[in-house]
Amino acid sequence: MAAFAEAPVVLRRFAAERDWAGLEALYDRYWIALAAEYPEELAAAVSEMPVSVLHERPRLLFAALAARQALACRNGEQLYPYLRQYQDIGARLANEFDPASESSADNLVVFGSAVLTWLRLQGRFAEGESLGSRVSDRLAELSPVRGVEPVPRPGWLALQRALTRTMSGDFPGAAEQYRVAHEQARTEDVAFYAGARAAANLAMLFAQLGHHGAVHHWLGQLRSYPPLGPGTRFIVGEGGRIAEGWQALDRYDRAAVDAVLDEIGDGTRQTELWPFVTALSVARALHFGDPVVALESLETIRLSHDPGVTGRVSRRRCWNVLARICCSRAARPTGHCGSWRTAVRTRPICCCPRPGCGC
Repeated sequence: MAAFAEAPVVLRRFAAERDWAGLEALYDRYWIALAAEYPEELAAAVSEMPVSVLHERPRLLFAALAARQALACRNGEQLYPYLRQYQDIGARLANEFDPASESSADNLVVFGSAVLTWLRLQGRFAEGESLGSRVSDRLAELSPVRGVEPVPRPGWLALQRALTRTMSGDFPGAAEQYRVAHEQARTEDVAFYAGARAAANLAMLFAQLGHHGAVHHWLGQLRSYPPLGPGTRFIVGEGGRIAEGWQALDRYDRAAVDAVLDEIGDGTRQTELWPFVTALSVARALHFGDPVVALESLETIRLSHDPGVTGRVSRRRCWNVLARICCSRAARPTGHCGSWRTAVRTRPICCCPRPGCGC
């Protein structure tokens, strides 16, 4: 396998020689990094492929999609087109993908993650969790050493399972899978993106609970990964920035909170973590004296999300997630969040699924 620094030359050679098996193997090894660091070269290579090759080697469809997205959005913030197309691929695969009959570990991770993401974006969390479990079990069966799970695209499947649990409000279950993703990708020097995002999201989950020691630990783990390029820095590190925003809010550091929100937005951007961004944005307004504006902004934020991408998530379940975030902050021990607890309990409607919740 070619070293990552040699990838541009190798990509040009594969395209000239029409070596699609070599291209597929190179993308399987470096995947997101290849699209993030060498989007022009990857896009040029996949543009040479006949359509028949995509039918024979469908994993290369994801290479083409990733290259186009990297070229279209260098700063990594506008994820909407990628989510839309990734969802469409997942929808097409859903009727055909059967983990039990799949013998390729690479196909299991790539196709299984795509279908799982589609289910999550449709709000079908239980089905997504079931699929993720079946894919993981099948990967374990294919392991050369019984019980040792092979990890093509290290941490990617575990990250998708964790995101599914996050968006369903199962934060303890999400933390479990985020740890798996971090452990699988931790030793990667190039294909480490899933592990870095897992560390960022673990920091976010602990920050909403006010566990500052755990937040510090996971932010440290995030920073221990190699530097991220501009095309991946935003989406990979978004959870870490949310965590830093909560820390700043607990310090009453208005300038630091505003700096975070200037970067990640107010919840209107098309990213899956928008309920968590919204919670921070609303908490900031409540903290610093704008409760009416904060509550009025929730409807604007909800209407900013396309039901075609986020499905029932935007209309129902994400508000349950948002309520759980509010509850977790409100239930914290005494400290620097008294005004936040009081403000949260003035909410006129509780949509948290927990019986007897007083948020």
